[in-house]
Amino acid sequence: AWGSWLAQRVFLPAGMTSAAPRFDAVGSWVASSYVYATAADFARFGLVYLQDGAGIVDPSWVAHARRPTPGVTEPDRGYGAQFWLWPDRPHWLVAQGYETQRIIVDDEHQLVAVRLGKTPNDLGGAHVDAWLRELMDAL
Repeated sequence: AWGSWLAQRVFLPAGMTSAAPRFDAVGSWVASSYVYATAADFARFGLVYLQDGAGIVDPSWVAHARRPTPGVTEPDRGYGAQFWLWPDRPHWLVAQGYETQRIIVDDEHQLVAVRLGKTPNDLGGAHVDAWLRELMDAL
C-alpha cells in the first residue's frame, strides 16, 4: 500500500521513475532512509522543495522544513522536517544520506545538487561537506 501511495502521490508527480522505496518487516516505509534512485531522480525530489512544493508537497510543510527543530544538538547542523539546516548556508536544505550522500537545495541560487558517492567518515567523509560547499560556491 505504501509503495503505491508513494509512487502515485510523490514519485510520479515529481517525474521520479527510478525511485524504489524499501519497507520494514511489518510493511512500514522507513521514511528517514531507504529510497533508492538515480541522481537525476533525487535531483527531481530536490526540485519539489526548490519549487515550494511544486503542487506535491504543501508549501507550509516546505516552510516548516526550513525552521530548526528545538532541541537538536547535532554539531554544526540544525534540523528541519526531513532536512538538515546548515547555519553557514541559510538558504540550503540538505538531505543527508548514507555515508555522505547528499541532496542540496539552494534557494538563493536556484540550484539542486546531488552527491551519491559513498565516503565513510573514517576515510575522509568529514571533508566531503567542505568540498560540497566549495563546489556550490563555484557554481
